[in-house]
Amino acid sequence: MCAVLIEYCRYAGVELPLVEPQAVTFVDIEQASDWTRDYIEIARAAGIIGGDGNGMFRPADVLCRAELATLLVRLVGMLEQAI
Repeated sequence: MCAVLIEYCRYAGVELPLVEPQAVTFVDIEQASDWTRDYIEIARAAGIIGGDGNGMFRPADVLCRAELATLLVRLVGMLEQAI
């Protein structure tokens, strides 16, 4: 999901923050696929995702409807600011 959101932001011309490798991370980031970690870090730095309050991202869990709605609201907010 992070990859889709980040790539859409790039397509839409939304400026995303530059992230130093592993500057923004989650406790369980190692459970995510290697190719998705950069997307997760960018999404966190951009404020699109926040993870759980305990520093967990839960990359293997299914995204629930409420979480998806939250991500889409944040994305729309970013798109509105970019216009």
